[in-house]
Amino acid sequence: MYKFIVKHIVTIASIFPVALLFIPLPELALNIAYILLWGLCMFLMAIVRSSNEKLLPLPRMILFLSLAILGIEISYTRIILTYEMHIRMNPETCFKFMYIINIIVAVTLLGLSYHFVIKRGTKAAEVTARFALDTMNQRLFDIDNKLNTGEITEEEAEQQKEKVRQDIDFFCNLDGSSRFLAGNMKALIFIYVLSIVGGCLYGVLKNAYSIQDALNIVSLPALLSTICGSMCITILASCVSYSLMNAKESQ
Repeated sequence: MYKFIVKHIVTIASIFPVALLFIPLPELALNIAYILLWGLCMFLMAIVRSSNEKLLPLPRMILFLSLAILGIEISYTRIILTYEMHIRMNPETCFKFMYIINIIVAVTLLGLSYHFVIKRGTKAAEVTARFALDTMNQRLFDIDNKLNTGEITEEEAEQQKEKVRQDIDFFCNLDGSSRFLAGNMKALIFIYVLSIVGGCLYGVLKNAYSIQDALNIVSLPALLSTICGSMCITILASCVSYSLMNAKESQ
């Protein structure tokens, strides 16, 4: 049962964001889920930094957590669009142009996270995966030469070849996880824009708010959701970077 779950964890996790489209969760449950996800991301980061060896399940863990983040973001967007959030600013008491500050902070955070995750993390993972693929034949050829000269036995040669194959699979899967994080980051940007525009339109058309009041109401929960999502994705991207550095040092 455990092996089945580990093997199909990504498939199981992919059902999560789809289910949240049809199963609305209360805001308190989503806040708790955000805290748990952040804790899991930090725990994974601590494991990666303290480990001197490659964590083979790491790509699957990253995909699982990324899908969980995406699912919670979708569910939180539903709350924002329907004005069911408890964390909001009162248009009558807050600074009238507070929404401008919230939007600027969110755009800055998304821009920095996008640059770090996509421009840095994805490129590093892609280069490492290509390098591993390019050197695979040479590494296998060196193992065969050692076997022919009698430096190693057939059993040792098979073990070393298996290690080379594991390295290739690990780096390719890590490259795929990094690309998925980049796509998740783009989805986070789209969700933020949708929350602001859709929430503003809902407030104006349904509740007869002014555009300024509607923006003041939805900008704060959208900012908090963006902070939580981008923080978790950036931590996972850091896990990829640290894992790549550890793998290069061990080779």
